Amino acid sequence: MNFMFRLIIGMFFVLWPIHSQACQCLELALEDRVSNATAVLTGSVEDIVTLPQYIKDTLTDRPVMVRIKSVDVFKGASHLDKDGTIILYTNLQNITCSGHPFQVDESYLVFVYQRKQDAPEHWSLYNYPSETYGVGGRCGGTKNLKSDLATQDILELQSLKKRLRR
Repeated sequence: MNFMFRLIIGMFFVLWPIHSQACQCLELALEDRVSNATAVLTGSVEDIVTLPQYIKDTLTDRPVMVRIKSVDVFKGASHLDKDGTIILYTNLQNITCSGHPFQVDESYLVFVYQRKQDAPEHWSLYNYPSETYGVGGRCGGTKNLKSDLATQDILELQSLKKRLRR
């Protein structure tokens, strides 16, 4: 009986912080998310490289550089490399709410945000270089293409596409 009580109490303390730190997003209307983003695209993750120089806490940190090959660009094509890729500096951990849990060979609808010169972004946990790109944290709008929400956003984006091209 004493063992079971300790086990239950131990599990409470292990699981409670994870639940209490869950991201809560008030999702903006699609037009507002597009307006706030530097670029909006669909693409596949080609590569993920861990950036150990940015690690602050080995239990919750996973700062990474993510290379995404674009398939369809709804806004901001000028921000892509010549080969149609974009590099994002982000975090793979959900617990920090500052990135997105990307996986290699998975496809995403990506809302890209450019870091401003000498202005830390509220959505970035790390002091990545100015002018680099991120996803605006877990509330930035990026979604796996397998999700129904991404499908819904893409249908709406396709209807707005002519207006968004610049």
